[in-house]
Amino acid sequence: LDSHSSGRLIFEKDYPQEFKSLHESKCIINDDTYKDYTLSSNIKHYLVKRNIGALLTTTITVGGQTLGLLRIEHKGSSRLWTTEEIDFACQLADQMALTATIHHRNQAEIEATIALNEAQKASNAKSDFLANMSHELRTPLNAILGLTEGLLEHTRGPVSEPQRNALSIVYQSGSHLLALINDILDLARIDRKSTRLNSSH
Repeated sequence: LDSHSSGRLIFEKDYPQEFKSLHESKCIINDDTYKDYTLSSNIKHYLVKRNIGALLTTTITVGGQTLGLLRIEHKGSSRLWTTEEIDFACQLADQMALTATIHHRNQAEIEATIALNEAQKASNAKSDFLANMSHELRTPLNAILGLTEGLLEHTRGPVSEPQRNALSIVYQSGSHLLALINDILDLARIDRKSTRLNSSH
């Protein structure tokens, strides 16, 4: 086993003829590596050095992209590859491509789940912030409206017409503001309920 290669990186700029063949065909059959012109750039640095007489190369392709190569090396003399060996190599490369596809899909699902959880956390934080702020605003606003209403009803003594007009403006504006705050609270409740429903599914 120590005489065979594994995990070797090859670059198109170093092996242009071989890469051209790989782009054109899923499976490259080399019965005699020393006589195959597509491997000429490989002969000196790789084939002779490792005494490889025949090569069977298949591409591991996912979505039109080549992820790698499955290369079966025959040491020593040339070799006429059988149909069974060629089919086996192609099937093995397809299985590797399928495994890579499943892995990428699982990774994408994990990333999507993480993103969804983060979005739900952000949505919950927003809802909590709105609810807390609304409650904090509503408490003093109710006090202002209560006091203004009391003054308009002369519970603390008579008020002049100009004072009554001013108090009416304060009361109307406060009531409008309270209605807006209540709407925000309702939206926060709906948003939280929707988030819970989505997370339960």
